[in-house]
This record gives sequence, C-alpha cells and structure tokens, in this order.
Amino acid sequence: MQSQKILQGGSTITQQIARKTFLTDEKTYTRKLREMFIALGIESKYSKDAILEMYLNVAPYGPREGGVMTASQVYFGKKPSDLNDEEMIILALLPKNPVVLSRKANINEWLGRCPKNISPKKCSPFGDNNYYYSRAEILLFDVARALEWNEIKTAKIWNKMKNMHLPGKKSWVKDDFQHFRFFLEDFLASKGYKTSQLNNGITIKTTLNYELQKQMYNYMRDGITERLFVQDDIENFAMITLDNETRGPLVWIGSKYFWNTNISGQVDMLRSYRQAGSTIKPFIYAAAINAGYQPPTIFYDSVVRFLEDGSRLSNSDGHFRGGIRMRQALAQSRNIPAAKALLLAGGR
Repeated sequence: MQSQKILQGGSTITQQIARKTFLTDEKTYTRKLREMFIALGIESKYSKDAILEMYLNVAPYGPREGGVMTASQVYFGKKPSDLNDEEMIILALLPKNPVVLSRKANINEWLGRCPKNISPKKCSPFGDNNYYYSRAEILLFDVARALEWNEIKTAKIWNKMKNMHLPGKKSWVKDDFQHFRFFLEDFLASKGYKTSQLNNGITIKTTLNYELQKQMYNYMRDGITERLFVQDDIENFAMITLDNETRGPLVWIGSKYFWNTNISGQVDMLRSYRQAGSTIKPFIYAAAINAGYQPPTIFYDSVVRFLEDGSRLSNSDGHFRGGIRMRQALAQSRNIPAAKALLLAGGR
C-alpha cells in the first residue's frame, strides 16, 4: 500500500499454502486479504512442522511438478526418503525458481563462479573470499554447519552436485500413469476446467492406488507372464480395478507400455470403442426372459438371411446345431439363437 503498486515476494509459507490450495495466483487486493485470513486459520490450527509438511506437498518444483513426492519421482525416480544428500539439496532449491531451475538440467549452472581475472583452478567455494557463492552453495554450507559435516564431506557432496544432471525429458511422474492422466484431463474438461488451471487453486483427489498399480504392471511384465502371453499370441493388455464401495478406479492400465508404438501403446484400451461381442448375449437372454421366454425355450440354430441385403448370419465355428435350448445356446455362445432371442425380446 505504501508503494502504491503491486509487489511480490513477501508471502509467508502459510500464505503460499493458502494461495496454492484454496485460491489462485491473481494479483488483487481481495485475493491477498482472503489469503491472509486463510493463513491465520491454518496457523491457529496446525503446528509449524505440520505447516511445513503441507507446504512441501503443494510447493511447485517445475512447470507441472507440484509437491515433493512428485518432484522426487520426476527428477530422481525415488521416494523422498531414498534421496541422498546432494539430491535433497537440489530438490530443496527448486521451489525458489521452479521453472527456470528445472530447465537448467546441468546442475553446474546452478553453482557459483570465480571472478573473471582468476583461473577456476585457483578458485573454489572452500575458503576463497573472491568466490561468488550461489544459492545452492549457501544452502549446502548451511546444511553442513547444522549437521556438523567436515570440509571433506562437504567438498565431496559439492563435487557430486557439480556433476549432476536433471532429466531433460520429464513425463507426468510415470509413463505408466499417462492414460489415467488423460482420463482426468477429459473429465475436468467436461466440468469446464482446463489443465492450464491445475496450478491455480484446483485440488484433485483420486482413488488410484499407486502401489497396487505398480504391482499389477510388474506382474504383467514379469518374465513368466511374458512367456505365457507370447505362447497365447497376446501382445497387449488392459486392466481396471474398482473399489467396491466408491466405484472409483484403484488400478487404471490402458496398455502394456505407453510409448510402444508396435502395440499402439498410447491407445487407452479402457476407453476405446469396440464391438461388445459375446459379452452382450447374457443381457439379450435376460431381456428375452423379461419378455416371457424361459431358459428351456428352444431356439433353432439354423441358416438366417437378411432380406435387405441378402447377407447371412453364421456362428463362429461355421456350423449349425438345430433345435437348442436357451440355456445351452448361452453356454455355447451361439450367435444365431442370440439374434433370434433379441428379435423376440423386441430388439431390431
């Protein structure tokens, strides 16, 4: 208010939680006031440790990476608890400037530099007053002092950081979840939301079980299972597992490998349109029963031709069984009795 213009950079961690979770990033006085009151509510209910944990779960770590768990998986393929010292320091730096830093894949670019008139061989961050320290190195030395690391260990970690590279190509956490991601995007679009709004106050909670989905993928890609697939000439698979109570998906596997073009892996077979095939026959016979025809009813499995175009209906084995009861026709998945049952049930 004193500067008579909108400034930034003065938000507390709690205010950032309030903004990222409940509000948007619009720069208005109304949003700022709402942010302040929400922050006061959070501060009155939770401890500082709990607030810090909340922040780490919503903080941005890249253009599309939100939360420390997601970032850890994207950049290092690990859970946060499995990160080593240098990886943790790199991850801790990202929220300061997530978009710019995440694009600097070579961590050496994050580090400080020597004055132009001094050779890099004669200049280092260890004891040289001429060195221009970067934020990464300041954090490293702060951690070293807090944990009482000696100079040898600190230098070792600095050298490891110097040689680190972030992945140039990042996917949505894991390629194995891409199909579910597109399902979510389409669902949001049907509700009037765009994916560009995902970092502006929208929180999405799903029923998907990460560990269970990984177990199913590992099982389907196991060497023994692979040989069974080859043996039965199966190239691809899809799977969905639903929670009995909520009917929400616990596992969503659209294809065996998302990036495998030989099996059209980017096609989500769970949402692809296909002919119902024989799976519709129990429903046809159920409709026939509702229309008054009982399971012992006899249908004639014989040649059927359509008057419109003269085409002929046949069974998968090319044979005809003559008179056959409804229950037997269903058990043997005969096509012609099912077609006749559909007509008798009122279908066309």
